[in-house]
Amino acid sequence: MELQRSTVLTPTPLRALMERLGSYPHAHNWSFYLPSAMPEVKGAAAVAALKLGVEDDSGLLIRTRSRISTASTACRTNSSTSLDSLPEASPVHDERSVAGHVWLLSQDPQGCRWVQDALDTASSDQAREALAWELQGHVAKALRSPHANHVLQKCISVMEPDSFQFIVDELFAQQGLVVHCAKHRYGCRIMQQLLRLGRTNQVERLMEALLQEVSSLARHVFGNYVVQVLIEVGNAAQRHELANLIGQNMVDLCRSSSGGAVISAAMMHVAQEEKAFLARAAMQDPEVLLSLKTSKSGTTAVSLLLQALGGHDLRRARTALAAAEA
Repeated sequence: MELQRSTVLTPTPLRALMERLGSYPHAHNWSFYLPSAMPEVKGAAAVAALKLGVEDDSGLLIRTRSRISTASTACRTNSSTSLDSLPEASPVHDERSVAGHVWLLSQDPQGCRWVQDALDTASSDQAREALAWELQGHVAKALRSPHANHVLQKCISVMEPDSFQFIVDELFAQQGLVVHCAKHRYGCRIMQQLLRLGRTNQVERLMEALLQEVSSLARHVFGNYVVQVLIEVGNAAQRHELANLIGQNMVDLCRSSSGGAVISAAMMHVAQEEKAFLARAAMQDPEVLLSLKTSKSGTTAVSLLLQALGGHDLRRARTALAAAEA
């Protein structure tokens, strides 16, 4: 009687489907039917891939069968379950756990920290280089990333200049990328690291490209930090050229929000005769000097400029500045 009731209540198409499915001895989770060629990633890389939906170089979404199976089961139980609520694998911050997935992990807030840890604790210089070389071809994108830029900085800080040569090469591979990097919110940090830690020929190559745009860089909200480092690390000839460029653009610099910091850096590092040249250039127009004094770092800059003057020039500058303030 029970069987007859079930037969009556179950629609014929559904009953036929159930009978067909019932002929299989074992029911498989849907993840069983994923293509066998789909790449498999384990541990930290799997968590980052599933959260980000990041694609690998072949264009296939990176998944792990075990985690997808867990997600499928959880979602059937509770429709509000998300990947973020599932338990994550315990991260192991060494080269073995991130090798092969450095670029993928570098784009993730947690993953980029794991890669940095692996670079710090790599068992050898060769192991560290192997991790860094996974970023080849991705430098232009990495310098714009809020996460991957830290990995590039770590590569520069823990590796020999020869080992991070690929970063310099990729900056020059695209027209204008060096200057773009110097003006970028994250890229400017990478450029400063390269200028401070690169070998002489790397620094000279970068500086040659940057000197052509010093006027705009010095007035840029991020680029001005790179110009300050240029002044700091430059040799005598390069500082002389920088001082001339700054002096020629003194009016625009004094009126910009970042000019005070650049002028202060120049006054602390250039030779004495170049300091006097910059001071005289600034004193040409007391109104401009007053604009500098009221800007960020402007008070320090004006003080350093006045210190470079002496005798009649100093008295005249103070009188003109006092008249402008009145």
